[in-house]
Amino acid sequence: HMLKIEISESKNNTNDNKVQRASDEEEITVLTEQIQKLMSEQENFQIVINKLVEEKNESVDVICQLKRERQTLQDELTEIKEHLQQKTYDLQNVKTSLESVREEKLLLSTEMQVLKAADTNATRGNSLFAEVEENRQKIAAQRE
Repeated sequence: HMLKIEISESKNNTNDNKVQRASDEEEITVLTEQIQKLMSEQENFQIVINKLVEEKNESVDVICQLKRERQTLQDELTEIKEHLQQKTYDLQNVKTSLESVREEKLLLSTEMQVLKAADTNATRGNSLFAEVEENRQKIAAQRE
């Protein structure tokens, strides 16, 4: 009788083991599917990460290029400002020289007008003296 009980218990244990094994196999299947899904997601995330890293590297390259271009433009601007400053200085010197030449021209023009006026008066004066001298000589000749 005891043997029957043991066999019955053994059958129950076997049935319990089968049920437990089926439950374990089902859980293993679910876990395997979850692992596969997570691995697929990990691969997708790795692809996204690689793409983002590549984009970041490209952005860093663009930033470096823009910094170089900015520095080049800054250097050109500095050079242009220096050139403009020199041209402004040169122009101011030319303007000062021009004003000086204009003043000298005005002075010379005034002097020339004064000299012309004096020449005209001198000619008139010489003409008058010449006329007086001529008349004196005529009178002197008539007396003789």
